[in-house]
Amino acid sequence: MVRSAIEHAVTAQWAYLTPDGIDRLEVKMIQARLDYAKHSRNLNDPEWAEVIAGIEKQFPRTRSGIRKPGTPKFTGAGQMLATMDATGYLQRAYAVLSRVGHVSDQAVTDYFMTEADGTVVVTSAPAEDFDLEVFHTIATCCALAAWVRARLEGDEQSIELASSQGLLYRLDTHLDPVQRRFPNEEKSGTGAPAR
Repeated sequence: MVRSAIEHAVTAQWAYLTPDGIDRLEVKMIQARLDYAKHSRNLNDPEWAEVIAGIEKQFPRTRSGIRKPGTPKFTGAGQMLATMDATGYLQRAYAVLSRVGHVSDQAVTDYFMTEADGTVVVTSAPAEDFDLEVFHTIATCCALAAWVRARLEGDEQSIELASSQGLLYRLDTHLDPVQRRFPNEEKSGTGAPAR
């Protein structure tokens, strides 16, 4: 859940705070619908060809007819997470959570425990050694998402709340002005649009 929260919060920040970010996210979402339709397609049903053609027509194109790009990959050098995370905190959390989220012997056995009489039972959840770190990461993701939502709605009280928690709430303040949708806003990340 926390890994997914990082993906969603950083993607929302990237889409909102970078030039063409929202348009590029739209392309990514259309591509996801197209991929889903192609994988769900019943080859014996001719209507699927129409559905797929309809989705393909939704892609935004340049004046010369070239399909516009989607979002960059989420992880890797120079990709979305690395670009937006100046401190490296979210990258480290994501890397650790990625290891935990993949199937391993421990991931399977964490949900079992042996009672005193030798009976093996299923636990409701594995023990968390890093509860505080996980909580901090999810709270950071909430602040990142809440700040974007508040900005979109023009809700100054919520902007103040999201930015006053001592957590990351805006990820573009370290970027060069050409990489920022709002280059004239203060580098401090106050959240207030420049007037």
